[in-house]
Amino acid sequence: MHEVGGPSRRAWAAVLAVGVLVGLVVVDARRERDPVGARFAAGAGAGDTVRPGGPRGCGTGTPGRSVPPMDQESAEARLEVTSYGYTSRIPNGLQRERFNVTANLHVESAGEIRLPASFTAAGAAVDVYGPHGKGRIATARGLAVRVVKGMKARPVRPGEDGTYRFVPDGALTLEVEVPKRALCPGQTLKSLNRPSEPGSNDALDYPVLRLTLTDPALPGGRLVSVSPDLSGDARQV
Repeated sequence: MHEVGGPSRRAWAAVLAVGVLVGLVVVDARRERDPVGARFAAGAGAGDTVRPGGPRGCGTGTPGRSVPPMDQESAEARLEVTSYGYTSRIPNGLQRERFNVTANLHVESAGEIRLPASFTAAGAAVDVYGPHGKGRIATARGLAVRVVKGMKARPVRPGEDGTYRFVPDGALTLEVEVPKRALCPGQTLKSLNRPSEPGSNDALDYPVLRLTLTDPALPGGRLVSVSPDLSGDARQV
């Protein structure tokens, strides 16, 4: 009688090597890399200590309003957040949590704004404020900006002069990803647009997002968009 042999040592070694490789790929895909040069407020991120009263700390501040006001037709340019929220995409078959912000840079008629390519490296700041005066629940500075175009959000390269050209009715869109390191204690990416009252349809029950773009090429060097802008709502508490 002959014994049926198991896999050879060489076969087992090959299987083990493949398993280790797959594990490394999964870990690398799920590991979040902070934007280079990004800054996070006190209390943002695991292990950090909350410093109450800090100008950019968790649980402090109010969103204010968009700058310039959305109804100011004479403004040279304005920033408008068009969408934001949590998604769970699956690149290469692996789950990846994201909280993305999309915005448009509107330029007045017959005008244009040229932003240097260097602006995309660290030109954005995002603050998310909890409803009913709870202060910041996420905050970060020096975030990267992606310039994209079209429904598929294809990346756009700067022009030959090294700038991105924004014109009236232009097709360019800005995207910013909020990293997990921006979260204040007790928050998740998914909770950043979760209402205080489950199922509420009242904007006052939802967090408010403030996007700030900073660059010398922008009017005044800085544009702000608050969404939703509740600064004129007398019911705001």
